[in-house]
Amino acid sequence: MHGKACIISVFGERVLKPSDCNISVGLSVFAVSPHVAFLYTDVEFNKTYVLSTKGCFSALLPPGKRNPKLDYNTKWDDLPQVSYENLTRISVPPPTQGLGKDEIALQDNSRISLAALLSQQTVDEKVMREIMLNEDNMRSVAITAKLRGESDKLGAWLDKVEDKIAKDDQQDQYEQEVLESQLFKDVEARIMMREGNVHAPGFPQRSPTAKPPSSKIQKASRESSHMRQSSTTMRTLSYSDMSMPGDNLSTCPYDDLISPPNSLNLANAGFLRPTQGKEYFSGTCSKCGVGGAVMTLLLTTPIVLPPTDNFPVEGSVSKLIYPLAMGNYPETDIISNTLVCDECSAEMARVGFTPRGEALAGVLPLVSYSKNQDAWLQTVYLATKKRFSRSDIAMVFLAILFTKLERLLSAEGTVNPSLRLALEWECNMIQSQVVLVPGTTPTTDQFGTGTVLEALLRNFRDALNTDKSPLLLRYPLDGFIVANAALSNSRHNGVLSGEKRKTIVLLRFLYHLVENVCAYGKENGEVQLHAAKNLVLLMDDPSGPRSLFRWNSVRQFSIIFKNVEELRKHLRERVAPVAYKLSVTVSDLVDTPLLSAANLADFRRLGVLSNWIESQTGHAVAIFVHHLLRVDFGDCSPEEVFQRLRNDPGVKEALADPAKLSARDVELVIKSLPPLE
Repeated sequence: MHGKACIISVFGERVLKPSDCNISVGLSVFAVSPHVAFLYTDVEFNKTYVLSTKGCFSALLPPGKRNPKLDYNTKWDDLPQVSYENLTRISVPPPTQGLGKDEIALQDNSRISLAALLSQQTVDEKVMREIMLNEDNMRSVAITAKLRGESDKLGAWLDKVEDKIAKDDQQDQYEQEVLESQLFKDVEARIMMREGNVHAPGFPQRSPTAKPPSSKIQKASRESSHMRQSSTTMRTLSYSDMSMPGDNLSTCPYDDLISPPNSLNLANAGFLRPTQGKEYFSGTCSKCGVGGAVMTLLLTTPIVLPPTDNFPVEGSVSKLIYPLAMGNYPETDIISNTLVCDECSAEMARVGFTPRGEALAGVLPLVSYSKNQDAWLQTVYLATKKRFSRSDIAMVFLAILFTKLERLLSAEGTVNPSLRLALEWECNMIQSQVVLVPGTTPTTDQFGTGTVLEALLRNFRDALNTDKSPLLLRYPLDGFIVANAALSNSRHNGVLSGEKRKTIVLLRFLYHLVENVCAYGKENGEVQLHAAKNLVLLMDDPSGPRSLFRWNSVRQFSIIFKNVEELRKHLRERVAPVAYKLSVTVSDLVDTPLLSAANLADFRRLGVLSNWIESQTGHAVAIFVHHLLRVDFGDCSPEEVFQRLRNDPGVKEALADPAKLSARDVELVIKSLPPLE
């Protein structure tokens, strides 16, 4: 444990008072570690109390509070409570490297040898100040000396410290007397007169008021007072009973410490209080009404019955290829419609429920990710029930946020508009501050590295490159929609023109057709696939039945005909020749093996980026589908088929300006293709 961050927890039944607990089992660890949380867990009521903290674990204390005073009058309710999940939000420094057996690690990453310290003939002022002006360092030295049986040596060193403090005080007093002396006043007056100051204090009617102490002397006086009290406290600690919390862990008896109380943290453990307006989202709390506060998202536990098939289970820590596709599931619908301040959210977290009665899985202050990375990731990791790898958490949460935003927009007028602004702020913050690191997950291997926004923009540009097989076009529809929403709501919204964005959506639509045809052929066989091709591409005979056959009868062809040749022979003998379709609209494709109504509804979620496909691309889609349904898929993947089609000269020309094609253009392309028998 030497030099490492440690968590010490005593488990037992709650005794009458905290000061009655026996904590000797953890005292040696508390002494030698620079970062410690000393806890007591009441096993009967499942409550965990903070007895004392050092170093980074001081973030567990409420804002503006120091370690609790553990005397006879202290009650259990006076102690801060904490959950073990909160501990995981603390950013813990690495162990102190190369720490000798006799050395003690101090709070500023320096170290001292206890033997060398206690054997000093004269006091090293720098070391003295490091120890005496920092409560954590002071307790570490005093308790370590006690545990090693060197309390008397520590007392001798403290005698030297007090002698030095007394001498320094005498010097400060002498300097103050010089400042107040008439000689000093005369010299000061002459200097000011020489500089032409007619109001110099050396003129005859000088006020006799004494000169106040300089700020330097005032500070030295305060420090001397603190060090004297530290000396008294260290003597008490070094001779006290090792089993009593009040004698070993209690805060120092004076209030005005040089080591400040915990005022750098928010009410939610592990999150730092922002220092600049751009580092947080502020608003008016819906619970307490306070304005300008740091606002917090409440993350709830959804009730999912039954669970979604093949969705990552709780505790699986799954690594994802498509994290942006995880937001539209019941299991990830975790953001409450209630927006409250940091203080109120901390109280709700303690109770475990929102004002609406929703079970709380976590609370997420709307603050900078870069300054609160560990706490931020751990909060979302726990709120999503450890389903996802920590390396994917930021992207998953971005998907959750945009899905929530989409739902709010569809229910506009019924939800607090501040919540929408808060979600947008969080989305922009994630995109600009979360950095994807290479090699940590399958996501970064494909999606790329850099900030989320940089990776997004790079993937959109790659989608327009015919030489690549871009991830964005293969992305599941939910994730593709989130990626578009993210780019539309970012500062790079105008980097790609609207026409390029529409083209990318069209390419994703066409890739979707390829995916479905490949899947249909593998699932239903060659006969049904050939029948489906005829149904999609051939015009109905206006003098005959409205359709060659209905979709609900397609499956029968695999029973009636043994192979494709029998089906082709039947069609040649029994069905009159008909013309190919020169326009294939979206409505022509709905409820065919190429496009379901549900998937069309998903594309329509993209709004203006996709609406044009239904009204302006019938001829371009016809050319693509005619090529697609003449491809011999074999063992090719949808990705390979799409790349082959995309680079076909006829398809490439059609996609260059899809809205301007005519029926004549389509007819010329079809004539160059082999017939579809």
